[in-house]
Amino acid sequence: MKKLILSLFLLLSIVSCDDCSVACVTSPPVFYLELVDKVSGENLLTNGTYSESDISITNLEDQSEEVEFVFEEEDGVNLIYLYPGSEPGSVAYNFKIGSESIFNLFATLETRESDCCSTTVTTDFSIENAEYERDENTGNYKILIE
Repeated sequence: MKKLILSLFLLLSIVSCDDCSVACVTSPPVFYLELVDKVSGENLLTNGTYSESDISITNLEDQSEEVEFVFEEEDGVNLIYLYPGSEPGSVAYNFKIGSESIFNLFATLETRESDCCSTTVTTDFSIENAEYERDENTGNYKILIE
């Protein structure tokens, strides 16, 4: 009986603890983009139509600023990983293949506070000049390219 009472006491003290000394680790948003042929449904990076060196991303607010991205292969599919940062505000990017602009990406980032942690979340996301869909299973955005 003493062990049960002691266990309950310890459990209640842990649950009611508002100690924020435990590190809170949150990751900034990441956009996973897949360039897909609108007609065939094939990934245009995986099938070799385009390569990483063909793609450039610039900040629409500062045309001279190149935006870094990561080109990754995941489960046999090539994706572009784009990290918009963790600062709240709007992002606006132009994606080019060679010298041709293929689409613009817009997103709004907000900081959300909890008891001990804050995290940056995407509240708005849109793509202009191309159709797109979000794969609910993977979270990838499929950009449909003609």
